[in-house]
Amino acid sequence: MCCVEVIKDNIVAIQTESAMNKKAMDKAIDTYLDIILDIQKNIRSLNKSIAELYDLIHDNFSQLTKEDYSQIADMYKKLIRNLIGLYTTYRTSHFYSGIKTDLKNFKNGIDDLQEIGNDIRIFIVSLPQNNDYRNLVGLINSL
Repeated sequence: MCCVEVIKDNIVAIQTESAMNKKAMDKAIDTYLDIILDIQKNIRSLNKSIAELYDLIHDNFSQLTKEDYSQIADMYKKLIRNLIGLYTTYRTSHFYSGIKTDLKNFKNGIDDLQEIGNDIRIFIVSLPQNNDYRNLVGLINSL
């Protein structure tokens, strides 16, 4: 009987400490989830902007000229580098597991921009300078 009161006090103290730890953990989880939701919202907004840029370029592709490309080339390349850097930051962050799906869509958007940028360089800038290509286009147009 001599130590029962001390044992009871220790049990109560541990239960109190455990409850405080649970509250702290619940708060941390809520904060983590809020951060994940905020990151997801930002990535989704960026994905929408990327899709809009892609659609704008795609819809006007046939009207773009070499001169047009020369005006946007450096900005476009820098944008792609920045987006890849941001993707890498997200991909290596501790939040990756919570943003996988949105991040996959983000990467696909970057890939789309890279692909259409390559198409511009090939079909708008390079090929029109190729004599064989110009002759072929002339033959096709004469049909």
